[in-house]
Amino acid sequence: MINIEKRNKVRDITAIGLMVALLCISSYIAFPIPFTPIMITSQTIIINLIALIMSTKNGMLSIIVFYLIGAIGLPVFSGGKSGIGTLVGPSGGYFLGFLLAVLIITLIRGKALDLKKSIMLTVLVGMVIIYICGATWMGYYNGLSFVENVKVSIIPFILGDLIKCVLASFIAIRINKIYGC
Repeated sequence: MINIEKRNKVRDITAIGLMVALLCISSYIAFPIPFTPIMITSQTIIINLIALIMSTKNGMLSIIVFYLIGAIGLPVFSGGKSGIGTLVGPSGGYFLGFLLAVLIITLIRGKALDLKKSIMLTVLVGMVIIYICGATWMGYYNGLSFVENVKVSIIPFILGDLIKCVLASFIAIRINKIYGC
């Protein structure tokens, strides 16, 4: 008979693998925007889902494994990109923002999670972190002024990201009720 500790490890490994797979798949659900090098993807749904249902350790491992898979050359980043160059290219700040958003949300969310709290965390913490990291990196990388940078790396994404935060929150609440995450 499998003891509880081994069963929990199997559950954790399975959850990490599932989140990595969902991140890979969500990268392919991408739409280019003509005036920005950043694509609209469904990754933020999965990033927020990870932050809302996983432990800090497992959430961070999910993101790091995803980055490692892409860094070694598997085309798992938005639009089928891969390699270290993608991680440090124009979108590099968003990769950093994903990692920090998961870290901070998992550390502050607590056990009792309701829809309002989930949406507030993903919008006011997660998206702010992702936008700050992504826009700062993008502006530096492309030599953009502050106003140009906001126009290219934040404004086009706000409405879609709000919708994705709400969607991730609904999914996370449902998963938490079913599985007691």
